[in-house]
Amino acid sequence: MSSSIIQPQQNLLGMGFFLNIDGVVKRVTGLSAAGGVVRDEIGKWILGCNRFLGKCSAFDAEL
Repeated sequence: MSSSIIQPQQNLLGMGFFLNIDGVVKRVTGLSAAGGVVRDEIGKWILGCNRFLGKCSAFDAEL
């Protein structure tokens, strides 16, 4: 069985980075939020964000 490792993208400075984002909706109320984090090539936190989206669908929260 082979395993693949995802390599970070290289920018002009030669430093790699990862962007992870996600959204969530509470089923009972329909309230939603989204957030994300940027990490460097060794996993060190660079920047994070979050946002309350109000009432919306799970599809919209994931966009």
